[in-house]
Amino acid sequence: MKIQKLNKLLIIALIQSVTIVTAQKSDPNFVNDLGGNIEKMTVTDSGVLLITHGKGLAGIKPGQ
Repeated sequence: MKIQKLNKLLIIALIQSVTIVTAQKSDPNFVNDLGGNIEKMTVTDSGVLLITHGKGLAGIKPGQ
């Protein structure tokens, strides 16, 4: 009984430590300045991100 509780505690501690390590903030790979507030974002079937913002419409292809 005590061994099962100890195993559960170890598993929970391992999961929490992995979660904390993977949740650390990282810098984004790409940055786009649209010059306004973003109102809506939609991903198309081809993978392009369409963004509606205060100054119009923008399309962003991944990796470009």
